[in-house]
Amino acid sequence: MRAITSLGMVPLIVIARDPALGSVSDEGDNWKQIQQEKLRLSKNAELVIAIGSGHDIPHVRPDVIIAAVRKLLAQASGTGGHPGNSLR
Repeated sequence: MRAITSLGMVPLIVIARDPALGSVSDEGDNWKQIQQEKLRLSKNAELVIAIGSGHDIPHVRPDVIIAAVRKLLAQASGTGGHPGNSLR
């Protein structure tokens, strides 16, 4: 199985846990590097931090997930939702 290295201009929203809530092994440059690697998959990507959430983002911050899905749908339908708009 080949790894996907590029999505081109496909919209991508990377939703990450709150770095302030991470464990010692997840903190610092390693966490930042992992998020940057995900963002490099698409030229149309943005990072959203789910403030107040650890790894269980759908349970703790469903509003962030819903906003991201709505934004992607708006982009797909041509009604807006451009990268850089805040989802927090």
